[in-house]
Formats: sequence, structure tokens, C-alpha cells
Amino acid sequence: MNNWQINYMTELKKASLLQDVLDIAQHAIRSLGLEYSSWIAYNPFPLSRRDMFALTTTDDECHRRLKAGEFNDSPIFRALEETQQPICWQGDENDQLLGQQPEFLSDYRSLGRRSGWAQTTIDNTGTRSFFLNCCTRILSLTDLTNISINMQWLAASVHYNMLRVKDRAGVNLSLREREILCWTGDGKTVSDIAEILGLSESTVNFHFRNIMNKLGTPNKTSAVVKAIFLDLLF
Repeated sequence: MNNWQINYMTELKKASLLQDVLDIAQHAIRSLGLEYSSWIAYNPFPLSRRDMFALTTTDDECHRRLKAGEFNDSPIFRALEETQQPICWQGDENDQLLGQQPEFLSDYRSLGRRSGWAQTTIDNTGTRSFFLNCCTRILSLTDLTNISINMQWLAASVHYNMLRVKDRAGVNLSLREREILCWTGDGKTVSDIAEILGLSESTVNFHFRNIMNKLGTPNKTSAVVKAIFLDLLF
């Protein structure tokens, strides 16, 4: 990773709220010439209803309408539904993407927005997210193409750090549960852990059942891996 990515990842590690992740990302996208960011996630289930969760870096009219779902039928959202490749737009009168729906282009420009970049990320759980970024200036397609590699990296890091913070926010392991996971990570068996902590094996297994239930994991090994990923251990 280059210094820009390292600095960004260092800041992301400090994020404890979903909004923190997006706010940190906004600092990064500003260094690339964009100004506003939003992140929209769709839960994969239930199939009969698409639950949308949106975060934005401002509370202006454009972002309020985005959160209300008013742009869901726009050319931007339709393109994001169709591909995981990055999409970009200049936002001028001749814009090919937004020009597919002239009334939207006019509305979008009236809100002070011009050029933008966005990408869809879908992970192995089926969770889909849109990372949308725009600015008040018109950028050339060359400019937008030049920042695309860094923007793709940002889109992926925002998605997975949002999931990390979201998962961690719902998990609260006790001191004893963290101790047991740490010893498991060191290769200790249930019998070993029981002896080390002065517990019965049935009590250790009881704690393991609670741990796996909290983390939503099928076995002890995956529980240790997920706990490490979520920074839940010491």
C-alpha cells in the first residue's frame, strides 16, 4: 500500500461508528477532487422487501432526498444495479449517463451537483452497497478515470469497514468469553482451558455456546477468527 492508503487505513481503525467510516472516507475523496459522499446498503433478505440504509456526509436537500429514496429510479442508481464496474458522470448538459433522463439531470444540477463517481460492492453475504461521490465542479472524464483506481480501493474499504463496525456494534463479549477465545487462539483444548481457568469442561463448553451464538459462527475456530477481525480480543 502507498502512504495515502496507509494513512487512510490507520484512521479507519479508529472508527467506532458507521458515520465515522464515511466521514473518514470523505477526507480521502476530497484529496482526489470530489466533495460529497454517501453510502447506501441493501440487506439481501428478505427477498420480498429491499431494506435500504443510507448515510451521508451532509444534511442538505440533495442528501435528504437521496435518503428518502427519491433518486432510486435515476440513471445513476439504475447503472449501479446493473454493474459492479465503476460509473462516472460529468454532470454537464451533454452528459451521456444523466442525459438518459433529462428531467433528472436538470433536477440534479439545480441541487448544485455536477461530476461524480460511484461503484457497487457485493460481498459473499449478498449485502449490496453503493458508494456515491460527487462535487460542485465539472471534472473531465480523464480526471475521473485517473482517480478511479484509488476510488475503487476506497469503495471496497468503506464497504468492509462498515460491516466491521456494524458487526462489532452488536457483539459484547464478557471478560471470561474473551479469555476463552484467546486461549483457543493459542491452540489450547477445552480440557486445557478448563485447567488453566479453574473451570469444569462443561462450563467452558457453555461459554463456547454463548460465544458462537453471539458471533453467529458455526464452530470455535471461526469464532476466534471473527473475534480477531472485529478487534474483540485483547
